[in-house]
Amino acid sequence: MKFFRFDIGGKARRASRLIGSVRAEFVKALIHERENGLTRQAVATKLQIPRSELNDQLTGASCLTLRDISDLAWALDRDIKFELTPRSQKPGQNLISQATTITAMTPTVVGTIQPNSTLPSRPQTFVVQQRQTK
Repeated sequence: MKFFRFDIGGKARRASRLIGSVRAEFVKALIHERENGLTRQAVATKLQIPRSELNDQLTGASCLTLRDISDLAWALDRDIKFELTPRSQKPGQNLISQATTITAMTPTVVGTIQPNSTLPSRPQTFVVQQRQTK
C-alpha cells in the first residue's frame, strides 16, 4: 500500500472548511425544500442552468463563485448571513504541533505515482523540510 504524507497549511485548511460548510448549508436547505416538494430540477430551471451543473456545484466538482452562492440562495428563497469573527481557541481543538507524534526535524520525502504511459517515466520526488514549530 502506497501513501504519501503531505501538510495542508492553515490557509488551505480554513478555505476548505469554509467551502465545505457553504456547500453543506445549501444541501441542508435543498433537503428541507425537498420535503416541501421542491426538486433539484426545479431549482436548476429557476437558475436557468442544467441540473448537472447544479449537482457539480453542490458536490464540489465545480467551483462556487460568490455569484453562484447568491443565485442559489435566491433560488431557495434564503438570506445569506456573512460574519467574520475573531478566532478563538476552543477546548478540544488540537494544534498540529501538539497533536503530531513526529518529533524529529528530518526532511520528508514526498513522491507522486506515475500513470502508466508509453513515455519513459520521470519520477518526481521532492524533499520538503518540516516547518519549525514555535
